[in-house]
Order: sequence, then C-alpha cells, then structure tokens
Amino acid sequence: MQIKVNKILSYQTLVYKNGSRTFRKKKYNDYIQEIGNQLNDETYKGDVAIKIIFKCKNRVVGDIDNITKPVLDTLQSYGVIENDKFVQELHLQKKYGFKYNQIDIYISQPQEWLDKEG
Repeated sequence: MQIKVNKILSYQTLVYKNGSRTFRKKKYNDYIQEIGNQLNDETYKGDVAIKIIFKCKNRVVGDIDNITKPVLDTLQSYGVIENDKFVQELHLQKKYGFKYNQIDIYISQPQEWLDKEG
C-alpha cells in the first residue's frame, strides 16, 4: 500500500498527557482518517510481519519509533490487522528527498527465523 500524507506526524505531537493518562488530540483522529481512507480492503488475522518505509520530503520528521505508532494504530482501527499486539516482525525505514511524503506499507505472514536461539 502506498499512502500519501501531507505531513508524517509523530505520536508525541498527536497526544497530550494529563497525569498518567494519555489522550488523542483531534489531529490524531484526522491523521488516522487521512491514512485510513487510502488503505485497501485487505485484512490479516493473527500474527503478521509488517514493513513500513517512510518516504520523506525532508529531514523534519520525528524519530522512527514515534512516527510508526500512528500507522499501526490506523491499521488496527481500520481492521487491516486484528490488533497491533499480533505484529511479530516490524521492519522500518526512513528515506529522504522525495517530492511528496509517502508511507509504503507491506504486510505478510511472519517468516521463520533462520537461526534458532539456543
């Protein structure tokens, strides 16, 4: 899936904290909708492997872990994945110098580990 966004947003800019509780700003829901409206109708049940490539216009983008959370929340909210707790593999890349901000998302079944931990 290729998702074009006006701006790649970070989780910290989309929420506010009140004591120990975290609340979504309206901007978070707008961002989820911006991404969600471009998702295809595929759905994945159970464990999944996800690769996300953030193609950025410039380097004014948050940390890779903070820009990933809203994308996973969107995949869950729109029913593409059952729950982000089922993400067994997560591959992330951030690239710069593109004409538009774009998020490429690839989802599949988790791959078997080649080397077993012993």
